[in-house]
Amino acid sequence: MTLKQRIQAFAAVGSFIDRHFSQQGLDSETRLHQGLDKLVETAGIYNNWFIPTYVNEAIASIGLFLSEKELTAFTANLREVQPKTIAIICAGNIPLVSEIAPLLIVTKLEQFDYAGAAAIGAVMLAASFIMLLALNGLQAWSASRR
Repeated sequence: MTLKQRIQAFAAVGSFIDRHFSQQGLDSETRLHQGLDKLVETAGIYNNWFIPTYVNEAIASIGLFLSEKELTAFTANLREVQPKTIAIICAGNIPLVSEIAPLLIVTKLEQFDYAGAAAIGAVMLAASFIMLLALNGLQAWSASRR
């Protein structure tokens, strides 16, 4: 996908967002607009931080930057490079699958379980200390073998 194709794709998303908030959606997009409204509503139900009014305002603001003119200006100094294969590792919050220690600590704090949060922190601190000791020992052993 070339840079121009990517700009056109993001500009299409920007046009959709603009049509959504100006109430001028195309007939072929009715289900997409309904889905976006439902998504914003559902996000607010499951997480009180996602207040629908503010989420809609944020989406509309993002849409302002997704015009072909803005994206072309933003990417004016970029040069095309050969595509590369990359891996993206993201932490999640699926219970017992992808929770990370900081998330567990925050969850405990939100539940006013200060002892539990402190215990998780202490275990993480101890594990970090043990790993540092092991690496230091390995480095010393490696240096003595030279």
